[in-house]
Amino acid sequence: IGVPLLSQNYFDSGNCVHEAQEMIASLDSHKMKVMPIKLYQDALNAPPWIQNIQYLRYSDYAAVQDIVKEIIRVAT
Repeated sequence: IGVPLLSQNYFDSGNCVHEAQEMIASLDSHKMKVMPIKLYQDALNAPPWIQNIQYLRYSDYAAVQDIVKEIIRVAT
């Protein structure tokens, strides 16, 4: 499972964008699952190729362990 940690800095980084594109391509070809996590409540200027991917919001969880449990639940 791929877990990109989305923020504006992530999308401003060429390396991170390439990593995310590879994850989405693997998702599209059913080779992996992807569960993005939006780190901040700020608006994201996300590229079109990732805008339709459902993500978790870090701020919706009380503790890191809770979001890890959710990732495991969704991935299995």
